Amino acid sequence: MQPYSAIAQGYEELFGKDAEAPWQDYVVSCVKKYSNNNKGVDGGCGTGFITGSLYKNGFDVTGTDCSLEMLNIAYNNLPDIPFIMQKIEDTVGFKNLGFFTAINETFNYLPLNKVEKAFKNINKCLTEGGFFMFDIASPYKLRTILGDNEFTSDGDIAYIWRNTLKKDRVIIDFTCFYPDGKGKYVRKDESQTEYIHNPEEIRQLLIKTGFKIIQTQGHLGKKLTDKSERINYLVKKA
Repeated sequence: MQPYSAIAQGYEELFGKDAEAPWQDYVVSCVKKYSNNNKGVDGGCGTGFITGSLYKNGFDVTGTDCSLEMLNIAYNNLPDIPFIMQKIEDTVGFKNLGFFTAINETFNYLPLNKVEKAFKNINKCLTEGGFFMFDIASPYKLRTILGDNEFTSDGDIAYIWRNTLKKDRVIIDFTCFYPDGKGKYVRKDESQTEYIHNPEEIRQLLIKTGFKIIQTQGHLGKKLTDKSERINYLVKKA
């Protein structure tokens, strides 16, 4: 099953609301600072919470994602924004972009060869000096926080989240239970794979594919440490 199909229905309720506002504000502030024109793409946009914030701040933005279920939610919430079903490694059809964002571990869902392909295609879409911002889940998060651990929730939408740590990836199995409005629950299952990327390998791929690194950061611009769970990359087309 395609990632983010079974959990799309409850994604914002389960994972988005608490962290949404500071993430939105931070990404918008970075795009305002570094973008060299108003036109951009939010790749791996999911339900569109970053896309919508960029749009509301005056940017001409398009959202892309490989999950039809997530895009349907995004379009229903934000009908004035164009959304396109497109894998980020197959990014095409854009030119002279001032910025490209890919937020919430988009590249952890790709092996390194597809990350390289994505970087090359994104570079082609940007104008000279165009801004590219993305994040990855750190090796610390994937190996230690997620690892072989299990998480559960028994709220209005319940889930069981089981992880299996492999050498270079974490296999994530979700079972979600959605109320049907008639006193029963509907079960939906899906599996995801998050690849563990070494930050040095990502740095080398960025340079190889024509980017100049402005800075790397922890979450919301904090200083990176050995226990940072998120690594932000702020780069420009060289």
